[in-house]
Amino acid sequence: MLAATKRVCSLGAAALACASLCLPACDVQTFDEAAAGFQNGYTPPPPEPPPDDGTGGGFAPVFSEIQANVLTPDCATSGCHAGATPAAGLNLEAANSYTMLVGIVSTQEPSLQRVEQGDPVNSYLMHKLGGAADTGDVMPPTGALPEGDIAVVRQWIADGALDDRAQASAPIRVTSLSPAPNASLTEAPAQIVAGFDRNLDASTVNAMTFSVRGSGGDAS
Repeated sequence: MLAATKRVCSLGAAALACASLCLPACDVQTFDEAAAGFQNGYTPPPPEPPPDDGTGGGFAPVFSEIQANVLTPDCATSGCHAGATPAAGLNLEAANSYTMLVGIVSTQEPSLQRVEQGDPVNSYLMHKLGGAADTGDVMPPTGALPEGDIAVVRQWIADGALDDRAQASAPIRVTSLSPAPNASLTEAPAQIVAGFDRNLDASTVNAMTFSVRGSGGDAS
């Protein structure tokens, strides 16, 4: 309560200074209004994302905006991370990307997850975007992203790498599979990733609720 009181006092002093200098142009709260807001549990709205000044980062650190501003235009392109056989088995089209990134072991660097929630340093995606020496070519192949865009992705991971998109209220369903259905593979996949339209209780996925079937040249 003491910290809140100090903050209100500071706001009040700033408001008085503004009023004395530019009263006709300022619309400020009184001390009593500000104090009442804090007492009623008022939480200031989050800041707007900064405008894009050419260095990138003109969008918020939430997954929906990262998908729209980075993954879809720069990564989920033909011959790269899209289609039935995407590079490194990583499909970054909107319906698949979150499932294929978060908590999934990297096929190129098995000691790292593609995105480790809360840990940008140990997320392979950040190594690729930043062009770390142990990851080969920087991604996307057309050239490194602006530093501001990379900073937004880093902040999203640090904040927990959550999926802010609306979840369906209908029965849970599979939205993506890797390898994709009907894909032609030359060898058995190292892992199979199934994505759903909402978070799953991992304890419910077992031999009684989930099965894997395949068909090869020997009909097995």
